[in-house]
Amino acid sequence: MKPLFVLLTVFLISNLVIRQYKGDMDYHLAGKIALAATLLFTSLGHVIYTKGMVLMLPDFIPLKKK
Repeated sequence: MKPLFVLLTVFLISNLVIRQYKGDMDYHLAGKIALAATLLFTSLGHVIYTKGMVLMLPDFIPLKKK
């Protein structure tokens, strides 16, 4: 649910900033910015909270951290 909030919040904020600079809304650019921010947010979560991610891996995966 958190990535959805990040996606929508960044989309709205970037749309407002783009409108300030260009004078018109650019939904495609705002969507690209929001998607990039969401992917960055989720990937950082996977790197920072590795213990929780490792617990989801099945036992047959080799070289998993314990």
